Amino acid sequence: MTKNNAATNGKSSVTGGLLPTALAGRTIVLVEDEPIEAKRYTKILEKLGATVVQMVSPEDMIEASAELTPPALILTDICGPGKIDGIDLLHRLQQQAQWCRVPALIMTSSPTAERVSGASELPVPPLAFLAKPVGAAKLSELVMDVLSDRSPAYVHRRLARERKAMHMEATSKQRELTRTLAQLMKALGALQKKQKKAREDYRDFVEAFNRASALSPELAGQMRVKCELAQAVSDGITEDIQRADAERTRRTDEKKRHAFQTTKELAAIDERIRSVQSLLKLAAKRKAA
Repeated sequence: MTKNNAATNGKSSVTGGLLPTALAGRTIVLVEDEPIEAKRYTKILEKLGATVVQMVSPEDMIEASAELTPPALILTDICGPGKIDGIDLLHRLQQQAQWCRVPALIMTSSPTAERVSGASELPVPPLAFLAKPVGAAKLSELVMDVLSDRSPAYVHRRLARERKAMHMEATSKQRELTRTLAQLMKALGALQKKQKKAREDYRDFVEAFNRASALSPELAGQMRVKCELAQAVSDGITEDIQRADAERTRRTDEKKRHAFQTTKELAAIDERIRSVQSLLKLAAKRKAA
């Protein structure tokens, strides 16, 4: 096969049959404290065209995550130099919806049942445990499978991650709107109490004005001013109530629309998941036949 034909068919001997630009524009975070291992894995991933961001420890990754754009993939050693291991790292990151979308691969020299069980309890479990040292061909092939849609099994996992993240975002938004509505209702209650007091003051001043009118024009004038001020205060509070009530209505409608849109989007992704599941079942039947 000529060099041109190899390129046309997406093959490259340098990367075990994969083009060195296959992951161009994709970022992979590598969490590895062993310099030699980190250099080797970085070289493998960079040959695929990926940009590799290396972290020495899970603690470094957690600290950087606040400003780091979620990558296409996290490749982490299960052990580290600090108190946090790779599973703890994923657990902490996955408290945020955006990190639930990121697939993860865990490398370990001792994939014990306890560690595998602990990883399975994560909001989004890692896609695989890789026994160290990980070979170049195996790592390249697996990363390409994970980050492309050529494998229905990994498409299914990607959709599941997306659904988890969408559900977390929707839940967070609904809680935020619920808190906002509660604050608005509390503010409305306080305004209504103020309005009640302002109206009582106005009635008292009116009564005082009526009594003063029969006694002294000067005193009646003073009471008239107080009546006008009390009326202005009451009118101002009424306007505040109207604005707060309009905002409450707007937020209530927003919450309903958001809930409807979320239900629609989750139903759509559930349909896609079912479609992929059907493909996986069909493939399993053919393999068993």
